[in-house]
Amino acid sequence: MKRNRACGIKGLAAALLALALLAGCAGPAGGAAEVSGFDTAESKSAPAQDGTAFLPLENLVSCDQKFSQTGTEDGAYIRRTLLDWSEVLTFIDYEAKIGVPLCSQANCTHSDDTCTAWLPVGWNTQFVLNDKLYVICSANGDAEELLEMDLNGQNRRQVLQLNSNEIFSAAGVVGNAQYLFFGVQETKPETGWPEYTIRRLDLKTGKLEKIHQRSEGKNNTVTLLGACGDQLVIQYVDALGIVQESKDASDAMMVETYCIDQNGQRIPGDYPAWQNKDTFMNYAGTCLYLTNNAEGTLTIHDFADGSETTFQDDRLRCSTITYMVEALPEGLILSVESEDPKAYPNWYLYRDGELTPSQYAVLGELDTRTKNRVVQDAGAYYLVQRDYSYQYPQYALVAKEDFWADANTDKDISIWMDPLW
Repeated sequence: MKRNRACGIKGLAAALLALALLAGCAGPAGGAAEVSGFDTAESKSAPAQDGTAFLPLENLVSCDQKFSQTGTEDGAYIRRTLLDWSEVLTFIDYEAKIGVPLCSQANCTHSDDTCTAWLPVGWNTQFVLNDKLYVICSANGDAEELLEMDLNGQNRRQVLQLNSNEIFSAAGVVGNAQYLFFGVQETKPETGWPEYTIRRLDLKTGKLEKIHQRSEGKNNTVTLLGACGDQLVIQYVDALGIVQESKDASDAMMVETYCIDQNGQRIPGDYPAWQNKDTFMNYAGTCLYLTNNAEGTLTIHDFADGSETTFQDDRLRCSTITYMVEALPEGLILSVESEDPKAYPNWYLYRDGELTPSQYAVLGELDTRTKNRVVQDAGAYYLVQRDYSYQYPQYALVAKEDFWADANTDKDISIWMDPLW
């Protein structure tokens, strides 16, 4: 995955830790950006706004919301949860091997908006783009918003606030130096049905546009899966089964994928489509991954060159779920439910046509196996999270070659986390 080069933040965690002991904290600088009156008309412009080629796009948040581009070459930004369920932005410095709140205030409790690291209770997702840190923030009861700040947490401002009947779709986010693309679910007051659209935010002018939607039927969903070059990869679901509340109809739901350009225009091509029954999907890099638990297959469609390969292994067969726990550009972490309801799932790593039994489990499982949820690509390493502890969460750097070889964790590099209270 492409990583943004961060300028001037070498040793940021160490600097924040020192400043917290010596300096006063600057609250969020400036007022909220003026966001009312955005033009949300359908885009009917030429292939590129200025007549030039579209800029390449970067995957910023994965379509399952489990992986986001939160890193620089020096470290990664994570969120830690306080006892009241509000969150604290924390920077993990790879060289110093420490993680500290994104705040320079001495004796700060990180408990309100006077702290540059604090986020309110809600569904929050962070990512790095153009040497800025962004947070999609949905505080409980408040309109959802997009925040922008410097990489040291200073100069926080509101870039965008959605209307009260809109929420950010729990799906992919992609962007480049000019635009940010994401999905929005809008509840229509006259019908009560949600409308799904792909939005484009001009990061230079603040202009927000609806660029793509499908209007066939009720409650049909349009989802942004990710990027491929300068194109957006879209999933469309005919949700007739959900409307009729019939399992048979739900199993028969048709799912299709296709690409659009940055103006929202569909690009002709031969794209994957499938029925919902027994099939689960994910997207990473430029590849769509499909598992079918009835057939024990994993199909990989690469949108970059249109190639498609199918891998079959009876270990992927089950009567319930073959679940892609995490999709990465290099491979997959899969969980296959055991036929014994009292047994733990079977865990596998898939890479380059090889399916390897794994000792690892993701967070939330009750067994005692080592947890390795990949948080960020760190070059030759992955930054992984090991548990959900509030006060002392465990993070580590794991060499990629060891991760995919399911090797012993003796060589893992532990990260020291600064206590929040």
